[in-house]
Amino acid sequence: MRYFLSVVCKEVTAALKKLNKHKAPGLSGLVAEMIQATGDIRTQWILVLCNGILKEGAFQRIGSQVL
Repeated sequence: MRYFLSVVCKEVTAALKKLNKHKAPGLSGLVAEMIQATGDIRTQWILVLCNGILKEGAFQRIGSQVL
């Protein structure tokens, strides 16, 4: 039997508020300001993305952190 935790909208919103501004982009080329400027649609998109990844078991756990 497979169980998966789900990410909720409140968690995504809180995480997006914590993004560090004025930092160099990562591999995706996106910076925090770009993500934060997308408004409510970004929250729903990230929510669907994260829950899909959790459902498929694609996150990898290394120590106490999930990548």
